[in-house]
Amino acid sequence: AQTGGQLDILVNNAFQDPAQKDAKSDELLSKGAKFYELPLQIWDDVHRVGLRSHYVSSYYAAPLLLSATSSEWRPLLCVTSAPAAVTYYYATAYGVAKAASDRLVRDLQVELGPQGIDCVSLWPGVVYTEFVQSLYEKGDTDRINRVTGGRDPNVVCESPLLTGRVVARLADDLAARKTALSTGGLTSRVCVVAEAARDLGLRDGGATGSVAQRLYGPDREPAASIRSLGYLLPAFLPDKLPPQLRWLVEPGGPLASKDVRVPFDLMAQDPRTEDPRNQDLKDFAKV
Repeated sequence: AQTGGQLDILVNNAFQDPAQKDAKSDELLSKGAKFYELPLQIWDDVHRVGLRSHYVSSYYAAPLLLSATSSEWRPLLCVTSAPAAVTYYYATAYGVAKAASDRLVRDLQVELGPQGIDCVSLWPGVVYTEFVQSLYEKGDTDRINRVTGGRDPNVVCESPLLTGRVVARLADDLAARKTALSTGGLTSRVCVVAEAARDLGLRDGGATGSVAQRLYGPDREPAASIRSLGYLLPAFLPDKLPPQLRWLVEPGGPLASKDVRVPFDLMAQDPRTEDPRNQDLKDFAKV
């Protein structure tokens, strides 16, 4: 009633982290338990409070979004997904849910696109959420490393605010929706938040004295996309180089470019041969 039966933007962002739900699941996931060693509830958690929630919310929002379409305006429907849609991360059930979320967006675009609605799958990077912040304040290094891959959160994390700014720009600028999306195939409706923010000239954090600065840190350029050389080289190569050459691939180094991005197809060619927490992701250097 407040909006006249119309809705301009829908952002589906529901998620249930199994590790935070009970201590046993947290312990098993921390040790890299295989899918058959985990309770079946893990699957239900990430698919009911996540994938199904996205579907249900979109179902009920569709008539309101359709009512908002016009010759000058295309409503925006977003679903929060993750790079786990194409490469292993965290647990099998998690990756399947993210891949299904991306497929949901592509199919919604087929049905809603011709009716004037644009559907986008959002891929945030390593997000400095309130939960991660609490771990940082407690000095819980082990859990922080599970989230950041052992990297400094102040270097690799982006704030939740960055996703909001990207969505706001996409909602306001129809042309930006085309430039912010990846091209081709299974990732054709994906918007990588860090890349879109960088390409659209958006920044993270906030100006001195602002609420954004107090909650999400100082004004800064977006962290490197996790498929960019700015993220990958500092993660995997410094310890393989002579000390006098490591500066080349460290954050800000000339080879660690945030603008050079590995194709999604390469991300899907996961080279690991054992549990990722045992292998510590080092085999990605071979790719």
